[in-house]
Amino acid sequence: MNTGYVKASFLSIEDVEGISIIHYYLDDSYQWAVNSSSPALFYRLPPGAIIELKLTEGFINGTEVNLAELHMDEDSMLPADLLSFLRTSPPSCRIPGAFLATEKDNKGSYYSLKKTDSSKMELCLGEYEIRNESGICQSPTESWLINPGLLENYFFNRTWPSHQIKTWKYTDFAPDDSYDYLTEENLSIAHRDNLADNPALTYYRSSDWSPAFYRKQAELGFIAVSGKRINQTELLPELQSAYALLDWRNLHIDRKTAKILSGSRMKTENIRLRIDPDPGLVMENLERMWKGSTWLSPPYKELIRNLASEEEKVKNPGFRIWGVSLHEGPHNQAIAGELGYTIGRTYTSLSGFFHRGEKQYDNFGKLQMVLLARKLESAGIFFWNLGHPHMPYKTALGAKILKRKEFLQRWDRAVQGKSPDLTEL
Repeated sequence: MNTGYVKASFLSIEDVEGISIIHYYLDDSYQWAVNSSSPALFYRLPPGAIIELKLTEGFINGTEVNLAELHMDEDSMLPADLLSFLRTSPPSCRIPGAFLATEKDNKGSYYSLKKTDSSKMELCLGEYEIRNESGICQSPTESWLINPGLLENYFFNRTWPSHQIKTWKYTDFAPDDSYDYLTEENLSIAHRDNLADNPALTYYRSSDWSPAFYRKQAELGFIAVSGKRINQTELLPELQSAYALLDWRNLHIDRKTAKILSGSRMKTENIRLRIDPDPGLVMENLERMWKGSTWLSPPYKELIRNLASEEEKVKNPGFRIWGVSLHEGPHNQAIAGELGYTIGRTYTSLSGFFHRGEKQYDNFGKLQMVLLARKLESAGIFFWNLGHPHMPYKTALGAKILKRKEFLQRWDRAVQGKSPDLTEL
């Protein structure tokens, strides 16, 4: 911890059942303070922020408070994984309907806020790209249900510069005529390497929904989603400009996740990771979380089911689809999980879910990833391909960002041979 003082800007006081609730900003994070007759003050602060606090504006003018004497109420703080996102990649400018965080090579992440049916507000995190001088925000990949006061004040009571791109569209992946067309016949390492020489090209199109085509593009390092073009849903293989890749020696386990792993909760709450060759349960949870707003379209889900069939597993032992889920309690409830595949000695994530909203499940998303990383390592998988590098939780897990050609060199060596059976772990 650092000893020192910070300036907290006074906002307002409201009286709730005889207790004064003081709203103020601290270190750019929206916080609360409570003043009652005894003992005096209750602060809700980010962990490890300061030992002593001096309010220099408004309420307690010039009074020093020793935080060691105060009650630290973690229930009011933003979720740990959200705090990690905001600290690693804080919003830098505002666009219609959202806030942009990082930007590199015309791609980055964005935050958007929307009301829910309950008293909560949903904060969504997704990826965007700038294409042909237009901004395209793709379907969110992460979301949190948060008390409105925290987020509204964190995002809206500040002055944000606007991005130079004025036209922004929120959409699932939508192919256009600038996307080159791929077929099983023109998919080869030589053709892929020619495509890889142009860093401006990332997405490609195909109307081939066969398991053979999907396997081939995946083996070459593409990661495919889907998008609608006029009245047709197309497969969109992407040869990313950079990839987030996790080597096991770089796996980082934060303090809160390590506490769950080393404590009694794993046994008493029957917390366990399930790796299933049938991805049905995971796809149901993905659908429940994203409510149709996802690139996991009906033809894509049908393709996944075909790839997971017994016939495909026998014919193509080098490629396996997996549904990964973290379960808790006697009712076998799935809290977090993801859809992914192994090729040879590699594992690639496609999409994940985390059912938030209950305090007891804080950090379960990270727990699922750590447990999966350990399983993959013990199975002899060489590394984990986490895909797009713009999501801060990936580098927080320990992933390193590799440029396209550096990634493909490692990828081509690792995808050879039979894929291990993860259910045997």
